[in-house]
Amino acid sequence: MSSHGLRGVARVPVTVVTRGTGSVKNTWFRAHSALSRAVKLFVLLVVISAVLSSTVLFEHTSQVLILKTFLVFILSLIPGWLYLQFIDSKAERLYDEYVINLFRLKIDDVSTLPPPPKDSAYESEWRNALTNKTHSAEIDSSENLYLKKFEAVYGAAAIPSWVRHDSDSQRPGKGLAKAIRTEAFSPVIMTTALLAIGWIAFVQPELYRELTIFKPLGGTRILPDVPVDPLRFGFLGAYTFILQSFVRRYFASDLKTRAFVHALMRVILVAALVMVVHPIWAYNKWPPELEIVFAFTVGYFPDFALRLIKRSAMAVVQFSRKEADEERFPLAHLDGLNLWYETRLVEEGVENMQNLSTTNIVDLMLHTRTPVARLVDWIDQSFLYLRTTKRGDREELRQLGIRNATDLIRVYDCSKEEKTDFNRKLRAVLQNGEANSRSQPSLIDGIRYSLEGEGNLVHVRHYRAHEWLEAPPKITTIS
Repeated sequence: MSSHGLRGVARVPVTVVTRGTGSVKNTWFRAHSALSRAVKLFVLLVVISAVLSSTVLFEHTSQVLILKTFLVFILSLIPGWLYLQFIDSKAERLYDEYVINLFRLKIDDVSTLPPPPKDSAYESEWRNALTNKTHSAEIDSSENLYLKKFEAVYGAAAIPSWVRHDSDSQRPGKGLAKAIRTEAFSPVIMTTALLAIGWIAFVQPELYRELTIFKPLGGTRILPDVPVDPLRFGFLGAYTFILQSFVRRYFASDLKTRAFVHALMRVILVAALVMVVHPIWAYNKWPPELEIVFAFTVGYFPDFALRLIKRSAMAVVQFSRKEADEERFPLAHLDGLNLWYETRLVEEGVENMQNLSTTNIVDLMLHTRTPVARLVDWIDQSFLYLRTTKRGDREELRQLGIRNATDLIRVYDCSKEEKTDFNRKLRAVLQNGEANSRSQPSLIDGIRYSLEGEGNLVHVRHYRAHEWLEAPPKITTIS
């Protein structure tokens, strides 16, 4: 009796102190946020006033120079500004979504997964499994593999405080500083500097025109002349793609420093491609105006120029066009996968369907921020595509409502259980006629049995089972 009473008394001052401390922290946080917004607004007004005043206080030449300088400054800083805004506003919803998808995919034993959100259907299941295994309902966040993966991508500031058991990240400005330290910030600086150089070359401020950067090296003709205008418009095409990509990544919560590394490489690659194509263009005496358009296209679609150069090189060494164009199981053939998603997957080392079907789903889910249902569907499609190499076979299956591996498994197994005439006809679909088990095995049977050996397909099937939803009414089979 007295023991319970003592514990009750001991809790009272702790509760009061915590509540008071939280109130002070919240008040300080609100004051800091209001001051930060006021400072940002003041700086913005000063910059706008300075630019507008240049149209009144300076002569025409100086006005143009100031406006061009302002243009270079703003356009080169937009990607870096988007990144700073992103890491400063990361929400804990990223963690909740990540963990819930781990449970839905059944990616591992329940007790080894991070703690799910407290209001989710998986919370009691996880706590019971952890208690049965470790006789404790607490998890060491510093030792959990999946938490380490999440922290490596988004930083410790994106992990909720109730998982880390700390409140230090709630201090104003602490999350931003911690996130900047977590990811190497040098790619952002280098990319911003390169973009500034590119925009200086494109808008050509009056002071820049006095410089002779593009002078032929050594006064010799060993190297071709530098194609200044094609390089400028190639950079414009690359910047247009980079900016669109960064905006999409920002809203998809996928903007990380590795995006700046890829942007840096894109600008360098486009410059190299334009330099290589220019002598070919000049040798064939094609119109210079079209070269500018071509350079912009190369900046936006570097793969287009790479395929063109590859095809030309293969023709020179007398390889067949089929060998030059051969690209088995391209990602572009998957339903719903456009240029942006294909580029993003290639950045993660997934270049074709074979790579996609054998990928690490957790890493791809973390790094690309692609909706998991969409990612699962692409992986599911790739399993069937790799086994039906003829387009006509895939179209024939699609007419039966089968567009991915789980569709085939579901239709095959259901028809086999019902023992209807549909199963016999299904087994003969890819045979161009009735399948004779004595002379030729059914291709559908072979595909169905081979799918059992795919590890990632197990996680795909668990996710598509929708175990967290109420099962729909069973469809009656019509024989």
